[in-house]
Amino acid sequence: MDALDGHLIWQRFVSATNGATPAAIVVDSQGDVIVTGSIQTSLDEDFYTIKYGGADGAFKWQAQSDGTAGGLDAGLKVCVDASDNVIVT
Repeated sequence: MDALDGHLIWQRFVSATNGATPAAIVVDSQGDVIVTGSIQTSLDEDFYTIKYGGADGAFKWQAQSDGTAGGLDAGLKVCVDASDNVIVT
């Protein structure tokens, strides 16, 4: 949404085909949008985080990780620090 008038700039929906489930969202100092949650794999669920450009919703990067014990893993919270480093718990 545009900060000035609230009109929709872009939107992304989670795809049922890739099994991604969002849990938390944050906007960094550049206006980019970071979403974390989980993604279904052939064996279980892994942490999944993706970043979109704030101005146009363009894909910037993604990260997927299986926890140290395997099993069901998911990002539940996301934040950025003063240097825009992304922290997922």
